[in-house]
Amino acid sequence: MLDGTRKEKAARLLADDARDEHAAIVQYLRHAWAFQDEGLRAKLEGIARDEMWHFDWLSEKIVELGGKPSSERSRIEVGGVLLDLIDVDIKAEEAAIAQYQKHLSEIDDEGIKLLIRKIISDETRHRETFKKIKELLEGPGASSAAIVVEAAPAGGTGDDGPADLLGRLDQGVRHEYTVILKYLMQSYASGDCEAGHEIWESAIDEMKHLGWLAESLVEHGGVPKVEHTPLGEVEVLEKALSENLQEEEKVIAQYGGNIASLEDPEFKALFEKLRLDEVQHQYVFNEILEKLKLSKAEVNAIERS
Repeated sequence: MLDGTRKEKAARLLADDARDEHAAIVQYLRHAWAFQDEGLRAKLEGIARDEMWHFDWLSEKIVELGGKPSSERSRIEVGGVLLDLIDVDIKAEEAAIAQYQKHLSEIDDEGIKLLIRKIISDETRHRETFKKIKELLEGPGASSAAIVVEAAPAGGTGDDGPADLLGRLDQGVRHEYTVILKYLMQSYASGDCEAGHEIWESAIDEMKHLGWLAESLVEHGGVPKVEHTPLGEVEVLEKALSENLQEEEKVIAQYGGNIASLEDPEFKALFEKLRLDEVQHQYVFNEILEKLKLSKAEVNAIERS
């Protein structure tokens, strides 16, 4: 059992790890989306999903230690020749393994040590996967090695909103990335286990949305930047849910507008799939909020009696 000082130190060390995991998620996704080979793209996306779980596990452990998870991330490298960026990824994994091993020696809690060892095992496997990808890129006939990954996004928005299809997709990526972080932070801060889990499940849905939108953007010549807008309320559950409902209402209207104005059936289907999921999230958030209000009313009635 850790005392207060050692808990604080462990939470601080895990917070450093979580920031790096968050950066790895975005960096690996950006590199994945540069690949024309679907198999190699899937390998990098799979690694990014592993890093998402690491971020989640670390954040939950930080809460257990009495700390507050953060949506901050470390610096990422996304611009340059793809072969060089895969080398950057190898070095990132080596640095992560070294840092986790250092933290393993600095934290005196068997449960946390087990988690770190599990993550080190994943990072070791990731490093070897990146090395194999580098060998393929350096091999004869490889055509992806010299691809230049853009650091800045293509497409964009005008003063009055999305100016074109790329702008609409990029706007969707920005929204989805923001709510992923927002809902995750809310789930960690929630003192209500059931509500926290339902909000967390909504965040997992939004991760799928981010992937669909980003891949569509890449396929049509865009570059997903993956940056977020201000998260808003994450600690006061009732206020957070009210904000979520407003945000869901806004994006349902936005995706509905895209469905109405786009002619391409592929994009109409994409935005309809997104819209229906957001309607489901709106329903879930409203149910949680109504339960909270009912519970509060019952407590007040008992206190008055």
